[in-house]
Amino acid sequence: MGTWDHGSFDNDTASDWAYCFTPPKKSFFKRREPDLFAYPASAIDVGIATKAGEWLDSTECEEAIAAAECIAAAKGRPTEGLPEEVESWLGTLKGQQPKPDLIQRAIQVMNRVRNDEKSDLRVLWSEQQEDKQPDPKWLACMDNLIARLES
Repeated sequence: MGTWDHGSFDNDTASDWAYCFTPPKKSFFKRREPDLFAYPASAIDVGIATKAGEWLDSTECEEAIAAAECIAAAKGRPTEGLPEEVESWLGTLKGQQPKPDLIQRAIQVMNRVRNDEKSDLRVLWSEQQEDKQPDPKWLACMDNLIARLES
């Protein structure tokens, strides 16, 4: 059984996602700055691309949460205990901020992960509760992340 707890990086999927997070390097041929937000944006956009009413897999949810944490951290609103790879990435930003559109997409996918009945992660966090509502601690973590993205 893998790790699984309330925090954004307290599961194997998010930990693996962060482990693979290496800042893009400048292309020798293009001589332009790489998009430093491409990796987190790709995880967020997977959740956005899944149409409303379609199942949002728990892996997609966990990676979107990790990516949203990166966006919040880049805005200066990090969570405690960011993985070393994310901290390293933050060091490459040199003050560069995520674009408002990316922040809005992160908020959108987080609201979907938290609230959508077709969010596998929401369902998993509901299974052990007598009232079949998501675990209050998990909801509080999601609310905190959304608030940090919105601020």
